[in-house]
Amino acid sequence: MKLTGGKIFEDVVSEIIHHSGIVRDGVKLLNEIIEKYDTMSLEELQRNYASLSNMENQADELKRKLMNMLKATHIHPEDREDFLRLVLRIDEIIGYSKAVAKKLLVFKHLNIVIPSSVSTYVKAIVNKSVESVEQLIKLVETIQSDMTHVLEISYRIESLEKEVDDLRLRALEEIYKDCLTSYKVTCVALPIVIDDLEAITDLCQDVADIYRLHLIAR
Repeated sequence: MKLTGGKIFEDVVSEIIHHSGIVRDGVKLLNEIIEKYDTMSLEELQRNYASLSNMENQADELKRKLMNMLKATHIHPEDREDFLRLVLRIDEIIGYSKAVAKKLLVFKHLNIVIPSSVSTYVKAIVNKSVESVEQLIKLVETIQSDMTHVLEISYRIESLEKEVDDLRLRALEEIYKDCLTSYKVTCVALPIVIDDLEAITDLCQDVADIYRLHLIAR
């Protein structure tokens, strides 16, 4: 980044960290929903979904606040654009988290059971999604710090994204095996859930790429 510090810089970074924290809490709640899906009642899932929806609303409010801050401050145009890209990418994460939770709520309402062979991979994907968002927050906190540390965090996020890609393929393979013998609603619905989950680590990777591009441009 081209910003050298100061109150404006500190305020913007502080709000981005706050925004990222809400997004992380949303992904953690999604993780809890997925981990306990088999035993969670419809009513409990509805409450958790409402909480996640509320988190998304909070994140949206912070996003708008950040966009107004960036619009009103006199910072380098490239910095303004890059901060906006960061905020928008991070905000998309909680959007995908809510979308997955909504689909699981529909599943629960319809008494749809997720096969254990697939559930194992879904749980692994969301666990890595939580770690990826945790790493993303560390990345935001390291703006203008040790660039070696920035690269280390970026490489870890990249590694997690690749691991999730592999888990996604394994999960899809299990779904296709199950669907060879009989057609079920999960044959269509589960791949969409898995792709939405994969998008979380993809977005974390996008944020890491923004940082690395700026590091190279220095």
